[in-house]
Amino acid sequence: MLKTAKVVGLNSDTDAALAQVFSSDGLNLFIITSCSFDDAFTKTRQVLFDAQEIFASTEGSVSEKLSKTLSFIQQALSEAENLQVLVAVVCVDPAGSVFYLQSIGSDLVTYLLRDGNRNDLGSMSEGTLVSGMLKPGDRVVMATKSLVELLDGDSGSLSRFPIENLEDEVAAHLPEADPYPVAAIVAEVEAVVEPETENIRTEEKIASSFENHMNFKETAGQLGKSLVGRLPHSRKGIAIFIVVVAALALAGLFFNAQSKKDSEILANFEGRLKVASEEYSKAQSLKDSDSPAALNSLTSAKSTVDDALKIKPQDGRALDLKRQIEEGSGDVMKIYQMGDFPLWLDLDLIKKGLVAKRMSLSLGNLLILDETTAALVEVGITNKSQQILAGQEKLGEAKLASLNGEIAWVYSEDKGMVKIDTKSKEAKVSIKKDDDWGRIVEIFGFASNVYLLDSGNPSARSTNAQGRAEQGRSTAGSGQIWKYVPVVLGYADKQAYFKEGVKANLSDVKRMQIDSSVWVLRGGGEILKFTQGSPDFFSLSGLDKPVRDPKSFYVSDTTDDLYLLDSGNNRLLVMDKKGVYKAQYQSDKFGSLSDLVVDEKRKKAYLLDGSKIYVMELK
Repeated sequence: MLKTAKVVGLNSDTDAALAQVFSSDGLNLFIITSCSFDDAFTKTRQVLFDAQEIFASTEGSVSEKLSKTLSFIQQALSEAENLQVLVAVVCVDPAGSVFYLQSIGSDLVTYLLRDGNRNDLGSMSEGTLVSGMLKPGDRVVMATKSLVELLDGDSGSLSRFPIENLEDEVAAHLPEADPYPVAAIVAEVEAVVEPETENIRTEEKIASSFENHMNFKETAGQLGKSLVGRLPHSRKGIAIFIVVVAALALAGLFFNAQSKKDSEILANFEGRLKVASEEYSKAQSLKDSDSPAALNSLTSAKSTVDDALKIKPQDGRALDLKRQIEEGSGDVMKIYQMGDFPLWLDLDLIKKGLVAKRMSLSLGNLLILDETTAALVEVGITNKSQQILAGQEKLGEAKLASLNGEIAWVYSEDKGMVKIDTKSKEAKVSIKKDDDWGRIVEIFGFASNVYLLDSGNPSARSTNAQGRAEQGRSTAGSGQIWKYVPVVLGYADKQAYFKEGVKANLSDVKRMQIDSSVWVLRGGGEILKFTQGSPDFFSLSGLDKPVRDPKSFYVSDTTDDLYLLDSGNNRLLVMDKKGVYKAQYQSDKFGSLSDLVVDEKRKKAYLLDGSKIYVMELK
């Protein structure tokens, strides 16, 4: 069995070091990258997700899969400075594990620990494929040189710490607040536990070989005694006697070797079956207390039982365990299969032809905007009370809407920001259209402020920290979030939300949510988090597969968790606000939904699909 651990330090928006571990069909893929450029963390993370797909889909030998994956990463990150890439594969096989390694750059360290000795592999692997056999007890350390130097200069910590505690031990040495982009992966080959003799249930084929071997020994012994009793006296007879005895001896050696080989195969099989069962039991015990650890154990159980079935494909115990693991995977990962969602509200009943793409939830009320007719509607989620707040006459070319308590905000392309009092239905332009705006793709009312997300398209101008426009060529990081603060006579002039020097790639934005921090969902599945105008680290972890084509997400100051509509995978993901996986709901219906809001207090999710809103009960 192969045990692994990875460590990733705190990355910044321009400097990133990432580690990725991926297992498929007995092949374990390890990738470490380190580089510098704009939006380094999010871009590199997406490239690593894509690299997994390249590796899994490439036909050919392990070396061909590895080389193609390395070439893809190098090409995808060609704009990066000081690019360092390490790609390694461990091929787990009953006959022994094989290690493959190739790297680019001199700031990565790789070495093999065997029998207390350290063997440097990194210096041999730069631009060249290195491979070799791994033995039980071997430990392979792959890391950025900066992490090795930080720990103790001679890599002792990565060599010494138990692999189960390695991540926590290394994290204790890393700076807590400041970005420190480092990464490491440690892989260790665990010795196969020899099963007790009485627990081995011998396969018919192997049992037959043992039986044949014993019969042969008995027959050979009887024949030998018979021959000894009848030793020939002639030279010719003696020669024939010697040939026969030699032949019997060689046959005995063959059967002894075959018997030993069969015993080793049985021991290997029983060991893998035992490990798979233990890992599955561990996953079951951790499912409620530690979801990421439960997922790792479940993944290990799946791969290990598959390895056992490669040795004995028809073994009933292995097939039963595989079926048990498959049937229990949903329970361990909290995967809930959903049928048809109950219809909660048909918008056609409010106004004929009313269709929406987004919803906004505040204090138990939903705000819905039909962009085509500019009809703005508020609906109470407790009693489905409905009121039309405004139409095109007041709102103009309305595109976006956000509800903040009793105030509804609407972004109108010809008017600017229209403020509507939901009690009196009074509407007025509170923030006039600004020539400095580029392409406003999201708005959000929070506290007494209102925020406008400007995607920073080529026509937009860059701004300084005070929000004043500056002429110049825009860049991928020239997007901005405009913040408007109320004053006595309305709203003050715009302020740049981002602190001076902060750049953010706000292209391809799907949604923005605010819960004191600002959360932004981009089309590739990246979720950006900003707190007080600065980037705040956030990363999804524990997913069984990467996010694909997300349509929306929801997080607020009234939720403990974050909900991501992973449309490409037909599922709704639930993570905590640190990005750790908690659960998922699966249904083909998720692929057609455009938006969602969540009421955690009532344990309900409201799902928008054109003119209809569905409701789903949360577990």
